[in-house]
Amino acid sequence: MVVVAAVVVASCSSGAAVHVAASSTSSTLPPTTSTAPTTTLPPTTAKATVLAAKVQLGSIFGSIDAGAGGKGSADLQDDHGHRWHRDADANGAYRFDGLAPGHYVLTLGASSAPPPCSPQGTCLGPASHFTRQDIQLAAGENHRADLGS
Repeated sequence: MVVVAAVVVASCSSGAAVHVAASSTSSTLPPTTSTAPTTTLPPTTAKATVLAAKVQLGSIFGSIDAGAGGKGSADLQDDHGHRWHRDADANGAYRFDGLAPGHYVLTLGASSAPPPCSPQGTCLGPASHFTRQDIQLAAGENHRADLGS
């Protein structure tokens, strides 16, 4: 089903009227049109404007220094509970594109490659480092957040 909606605001020297029209089409139903109550203005005094909203999307990106052989990851969550995950590439870069303006929580993590075992047989695991950042992303903003050098 395809739904098309438009809001038209018409104004004149004596006041304003709002006309809302929605139409839909479907393969099983005939096209329909519904109209909200309106005030009719004389054509010579009316001026119409179509309102449209366009949101500029932004991004959060950066690099994670996990050292030679290490691995980095980035996790992002918005205030609506949506979550995204990215593994850093071989150069440590990560990126989240197409983000609407709003509040996000970014968690960056780095795990180093495990060091070789000592001759005495003592083995250590990889070192890990995490950081959490609150980010208020503005419309169209490209926010950089790095972990490490």
